[in-house]
Amino acid sequence: MSNIVLRNLEKTESIVNSVKLGYLYKDVAFDLEMAYTPSGEFEKKYDQKDLKPSYDKEAVLTALKNLFTTTPGQKLLNPQFGIDLRRFLFDPVSETRAFIIGNKIYENVSNQEPRVEIQDIQVTAMIDDQEYIIDLNLSVPTLNLYGVSLTSSLNTDGFTITDAN
Repeated sequence: MSNIVLRNLEKTESIVNSVKLGYLYKDVAFDLEMAYTPSGEFEKKYDQKDLKPSYDKEAVLTALKNLFTTTPGQKLLNPQFGIDLRRFLFDPVSETRAFIIGNKIYENVSNQEPRVEIQDIQVTAMIDDQEYIIDLNLSVPTLNLYGVSLTSSLNTDGFTITDAN
């Protein structure tokens, strides 16, 4: 058996800075805003550096938003990633489908986002409005976050996150 030795694995400056600031998780902000940083050059206030990052709670919520809005097969390097909620968009809204959607969300979040523990999920069928309201209460134990809520809707316009806190 051979041994593999990895040397000179230095952390990038952004990773070192994130750890110094006390952040555990880091992700790209969902709306893809650009981040600006002081340049250090005389008479130049800011240089455009990179996409705006989100940290810890916001990074986990961004990962959940990505999971909900991605259909399996869209992510080439991870074709199993995502929840196939589009298949419910044009079916008649019913309590039975609300139950199926809730189970699908619970199963996929549990399998694909290990940082998150679902405490409660409610999918309400709004039959007259032809939409589902999804209320998700979760915790992120590694960040000591409990009681985080995510409210979203699924209708003919697609999947929309209406409130996250």
